[in-house]
Amino acid sequence: MGLMWRYADATGNQRWKGMAWGMLPSLGSAMAACTWHFFYNSPDLEFLVVVQSALTVVGNCTCWLAAYRIYEAAMAEKTSA
Repeated sequence: MGLMWRYADATGNQRWKGMAWGMLPSLGSAMAACTWHFFYNSPDLEFLVVVQSALTVVGNCTCWLAAYRIYEAAMAEKTSA
């Protein structure tokens, strides 16, 4: 995520920062999975499975949207040049 943020600053294409933000729910999903497994898959923490799956869906959608915005900007730049 940090690399994408720096790439956005280096290239001037701020849409890459959107990709970094879009990856944030995926990070939350990973943290939920790690937490659940850290506590040996405790039944008391089964709600984390639902949290992980929800964050995975949201993360996939936000990454798709950010990637599409980067693609649109590249196509617009290509046709204007």
